[in-house]
Amino acid sequence: MQLSDTTIMAATVLVFGIAFTMFMMWFLDVVTRVPNEEREYLDKPEGLFLILWLPIRLVAFYISPFINKDKVDKLNKQLRMSGMDYVLLPHHVVSSQLIFAFFFGSLSWFLLSMIDYSWTYALFGFLFGFIYPNMYLNDKVKK
Repeated sequence: MQLSDTTIMAATVLVFGIAFTMFMMWFLDVVTRVPNEEREYLDKPEGLFLILWLPIRLVAFYISPFINKDKVDKLNKQLRMSGMDYVLLPHHVVSSQLIFAFFFGSLSWFLLSMIDYSWTYALFGFLFGFIYPNMYLNDKVKK
């Protein structure tokens, strides 16, 4: 039995539609599992942290069990020294390193691909994004 092109196209669209619907249901489940944050005693984040706050919170919720105590203590000390302990928590800093690395890396890759440069230069964007939160905290250190 020979299938027509229309039948094959309809089946393909149906399969991709089901896959997309299942992906969106999974993604909605991942997002809704993140509890609302109690920011009653915390200030609002500034600048790029505020713009990317939703993905930072999302990633922070899922990676916080994997951050060791020494790293948390070190980040707490760094947050206290910079005066940002009423804005960010240690798991937000680690999460922001990952989110900013993805953001700056993707942005640099996109911009470099528009002017036909090698994608390897985008690695500097990923690196800058990863170290940006620490640079931001060090810049805020009270003297």
